[in-house]
Amino acid sequence: MSTLIRKLYHVKRAAGLMILLAAVALLTGCPEASEEPAPPVEPPPAEPVGPPVAEADLPPVVARLSEVQLQPLFEAHEGLTLEKLEGQVTLVNFWGPWCMYCKPELPYLANFSEKYAYNPNFRIVTVAYPGSYMSTKAEKPKLTDDVKSTLDLQKIDGLPVFYDEDNVTKSAFENVVAFEGYPTTFIMDKTGGIRKVWVGFVDGYAVQMEEMINLLLRHQPEEASAE
Repeated sequence: MSTLIRKLYHVKRAAGLMILLAAVALLTGCPEASEEPAPPVEPPPAEPVGPPVAEADLPPVVARLSEVQLQPLFEAHEGLTLEKLEGQVTLVNFWGPWCMYCKPELPYLANFSEKYAYNPNFRIVTVAYPGSYMSTKAEKPKLTDDVKSTLDLQKIDGLPVFYDEDNVTKSAFENVVAFEGYPTTFIMDKTGGIRKVWVGFVDGYAVQMEEMINLLLRHQPEEASAE
């Protein structure tokens, strides 16, 4: 009889502990049933510091492209046309993985891409060309491999790289601005006007590019301000 009483005592005690643990779980929450962590908060856009920039404080418009037709070299990006660039300050870089003068510029371009990643008013576009200078569909697979190897060697990730099939975009550029060699980098304002062109890459160019990016971001074109 005493053995039965002891068993009943232990059963009752175990049941009490279960009830106590359940109550604690309700109060503190069960780790397995906890809510999923909140998604990371995107940082605010990198807005340039300073007052609005007047048209008189900018270099004049050099020219305007008649066409932009670019396909992504990697799947992370979408195709681009001139219409998709409207309203954005756009830095465009023509380069090639075979070009020894192009490679030192890539880390600076990657830095711009990262720094202004969340600013909807800025876009960086790098356009890679094969060593033959003619971007045919047949050249694309090898160019893709060469670009990937070049970026991997420099530990660059996320830089937007596009393909100019049949040189449509480069031809549109050559029709309005003399093309002197690779790399060539130019910047367009929010209305598509080319404001400055850099040929080659030397010390100081990256500083000039960033200064021009910030000036154009602070500039409100007449078309936009009149609305």
